[in-house]
Amino acid sequence: MSSSSGPENGASDHSVERGSSHHSLFVDEDAARLSTGETSNEVLELHRTSLERSTDPTCASSDMKEFLACLSFLIVSLVIGGLPINPRQRPIPYQLLEDMKIYVRNQVYNERFEGETIPDFLLLLLAIILPFFSQIFVCVLLRRAGDRHRTVCVYLVAFAITLLVIDFVKLYVGYLRPIFYVSCEPDDVYETCTDGGGGDVRKSFPSGHAGTAFCGMTLIALYLHTRVGVPSVQTMVREMYSDGNVRWTVGYSKSPSMARLVSILSLTPLMLALFIAASRVVDNKHFPADVVGGSVLGASIAVFTHSLWFP
Repeated sequence: MSSSSGPENGASDHSVERGSSHHSLFVDEDAARLSTGETSNEVLELHRTSLERSTDPTCASSDMKEFLACLSFLIVSLVIGGLPINPRQRPIPYQLLEDMKIYVRNQVYNERFEGETIPDFLLLLLAIILPFFSQIFVCVLLRRAGDRHRTVCVYLVAFAITLLVIDFVKLYVGYLRPIFYVSCEPDDVYETCTDGGGGDVRKSFPSGHAGTAFCGMTLIALYLHTRVGVPSVQTMVREMYSDGNVRWTVGYSKSPSMARLVSILSLTPLMLALFIAASRVVDNKHFPADVVGGSVLGASIAVFTHSLWFP
């Protein structure tokens, strides 16, 4: 559908010649309804029905059941993720110089480890708690009570799916981390690890930090874009043509300039996600491909889950 443009105080309905240029229309949603032939009483009835549904005990009971289902899904995901399952056991990489009986390490897995920029507790704070409560705060500011329930469900399901998918891929692939030798401490013949390696050190792909960060930050970015950005001022406009034909186009309830700026600024949380993901490469905990894989998984799951509750 094409969008129409024109003066801010333009009419909600107009007639145009076929083939002529269209101008932006800024219309109120109720005015758009009235332009379709609905009476003011019908519009008020729509508002009354919406209000009754928001206070309907049956609706509240349904929301509670959905919340419990989403919470149960997350709990099951955490339990499955905590099971003591060993990842795929790849052979310890080395090259044997036969003449000198010397074992040469693959330097790709011989990086140094000097600590994490974003440890697990800080990841929990920045990538899960911060975006979740920020979104709840925006819900309160916008006075959207229903959005609070949807937000809770979105975050519960999104992180549950992210946890399950990333853990499954880590276990299936069993890819070695860049600091494999430091954590593994191979024996003299490079057959087994002497320092308990083989667990977390074999879970390089995909990056859990990157997946978690992009999941949380994509959720809050999508919500801000949807509720405060361009989609929040879009509405449907009916155009009447001189020959009697009618066409529906996308118009705006008010000037979209500020909304466009908000939509652009809503990408800001992704910068934090990008920093968290990049820190894993700097810390030698992951290869760049691990981070890219985790980021794509987290963001994709967030987009999908967001669309289930905020279509």
